[in-house]
Formats: sequence, structure tokens, C-alpha cells
Amino acid sequence: MNMHNDQEITWEEHNAWFVALEADKSREFWVLHQDERPIGILNFSGIGTAKLEWGCYLGETNIWPGSGVMFEVAALDRAVAFKDAKLLIAEVLSFNKSAIGLHKLFEYPLIRRMSVGMRDGDSFDKLYYEYPLSQWEKNRGKVLSKLPKSLRMATERIEFRDTV
Repeated sequence: MNMHNDQEITWEEHNAWFVALEADKSREFWVLHQDERPIGILNFSGIGTAKLEWGCYLGETNIWPGSGVMFEVAALDRAVAFKDAKLLIAEVLSFNKSAIGLHKLFEYPLIRRMSVGMRDGDSFDKLYYEYPLSQWEKNRGKVLSKLPKSLRMATERIEFRDTV
């Protein structure tokens, strides 16, 4: 598990988290679907500020290869739509090698590293990244050109739909 909290949560705690998320006007979230099936959530906090923070949570294991890339593109594309946002902030735990690799691929600058604790007998750090959104607007094509053609084509199909 690559999240900050490694404790199992109850269904009631899970639902309470969604209720609080929906009520918080400084946050926005999107449920991601593949083949009409919800697979995870894309979450933004700091709406209305210059520093927008994002996180994603996959709730399924049987997902398409490259789903992490799709989350990353969706996060950056959505973030540039916020008028006040200048930076997209991401925090990654040092044992989350997949997320670290994605941030390198997408050229996120690493700002700092902080030791935060122990898990399963090993110490780990929290890595802080800040992505200037003006950089994404300039470099989107270059970054996407590094992807396999099938993933590049799939990024063109990302859409944000309100369910209301």
C-alpha cells in the first residue's frame, strides 16, 4: 500500500471521507472509470489558491496497463483549468516507486525530501514535488511523445463529466 495511512478503514469511515470531501469547497474530486467501472479517485485540494495539491487513489487492481499515466495526464490537464493555480503539488512516499517514476517521466521538479517514519521495519521519506502549470502547457506534447502510441491516443479520450 502506497498511501500515507496503511491502516484498514471501515466502510463507514470510507463513506464519511466521501461526505466530507463533497462538502469541502476547497477540494474537488473525480471518480475515474474504465469500461464503465469506477477504478479510483483523483482528488484536488487548495482550490482557489496558487498551490493546488493532488492525489490519486486506485481502488482496483484489475486495470489497464498505463492507468497511472492516465491519472497523471488527467491531473495536469485538470489543474491548468483552475485560474488561480500556478503550481501542482504532489507528495509521494519514498517506497512508491511507480509514482516516483511517473513524476520523473512527467518532469516534476523534486523540491524536498523529509524523513517521516517507519513501515514494516523500514524507514521512509516523503518526497515533495511542485510542477509549474505553465511548464505543463509548454511541455505537454513533448512529455506525451515519450509514451507508447496507444497511451498517447488514450490521453485524448480523457474527459471530465459532472454526474449531476
